[in-house]
Amino acid sequence: MDEIKQFQDEYEQRLANALDQVEQGYINEDHMAIIRHACNLPKHSPAKLLPIIYNFDEIFGEIK
Repeated sequence: MDEIKQFQDEYEQRLANALDQVEQGYINEDHMAIIRHACNLPKHSPAKLLPIIYNFDEIFGEIK
């Protein structure tokens, strides 16, 4: 049981650290991975996100 408790404590420390870093504006892939895992969310594929994020014509309509 001590190993499970130790693992849980380390996990919570990593999550708390990631959240603190994100609140301060510093974010990296490891921070997002631990936050996504804690929320039971899958990692988004960049191929699925980039067209939505960077295609401003699609979002705001084509500027003529």
